[in-house]
Amino acid sequence: MPLYEFECRTCHNIFEDLVLNPKDEKNTCCPKCSSIKINKLISLFGVAGTEKKVGIGSCTTCSTKNCTTCQ
Repeated sequence: MPLYEFECRTCHNIFEDLVLNPKDEKNTCCPKCSSIKINKLISLFGVAGTEKKVGIGSCTTCSTKNCTTCQ
């Protein structure tokens, strides 16, 4: 989903906007002050997945430290 972060140059509000088409980006305005003077920010992307434990001996429920919970 193309969710972008922007910063308003007028009031410095940082906000997100869903921009489906790059041509529609020119219609993006600040939700706080309605200014169209905005900058697109570089933002990190999110990744969905399963959690995997990292490290050896991280399990505190067993004494062997090599069960499936520890790995």
